[in-house]
Amino acid sequence: MSQQKLYLAPENETTSDFAPKPLFFFLGDSITEQGIDPARGGYIPVLQNKVSRSADVVAHGLSGYNTRWLLKYATPVVEDEIKTYTYTPTLVTIWFGTNDAVLLNGSRSEKHVPVESYKENLATIVRKFQALLPSADILLVTPPHVDDENRRKHAEEESGKWKGVVDRSNARSGIYARACVETANDIGIPVLDLYSHFNAMPESTRNPLLWDGLHFTAEGHEIVSELLLTKFQSEFPAVTKALESWKIIGSNVLCETDPWVPGTTNETLTS
Repeated sequence: MSQQKLYLAPENETTSDFAPKPLFFFLGDSITEQGIDPARGGYIPVLQNKVSRSADVVAHGLSGYNTRWLLKYATPVVEDEIKTYTYTPTLVTIWFGTNDAVLLNGSRSEKHVPVESYKENLATIVRKFQALLPSADILLVTPPHVDDENRRKHAEEESGKWKGVVDRSNARSGIYARACVETANDIGIPVLDLYSHFNAMPESTRNPLLWDGLHFTAEGHEIVSELLLTKFQSEFPAVTKALESWKIIGSNVLCETDPWVPGTTNETLTS
């Protein structure tokens, strides 16, 4: 990101006359939940560190959730939070599909959502946010790749009737990734196609970015944060402008414009 600039309102302009600090809202499943965790090098704290002086961040990671459960159980809570001004997002990312795409004959089939229902659910979720936040930008994110060999090893470590039964596949996730892209195009909003991005890499490059064949390593999270930030800046001009500005003056500026000078009134401030 380019060096950030200080934005100062003109003397005749009050702070309420210019745009508020952006708030990024990340909504997703366990990939987002782990993406919140600094100990895992999560993409959200990585991104937050890059924009902390120019944007705020709120995230809800819902491990195991598919789009059906999101609409039924989580969306009403999020709607209440927004309606009561707990937070007011200016940019929303919606990242679901990994659980919708579980294999019907796999060990997690209870989470399955048919692909057409997945598309309908995504569209409904987006329209709910558009109604709640008419001026907010919305970005869909596709499910990423799956490391098939790692998931097979993971299945062998299971016990009981699910031992050796794989839950997901890269090919199946690709079907849902394409459905996510189609939904975004139908609605007319941007989409970050992580599935295509990572599958363009050789397996020997992309698979080590997933620690269990499904969730990202710290290196993978770093890539995701860069892709998200690049997408924000390319698709949402207002976000780009906001990220170039600091609402609170940087200390490097104050060292030049308001340094301590012995014997002057700036030695003590009174209210």
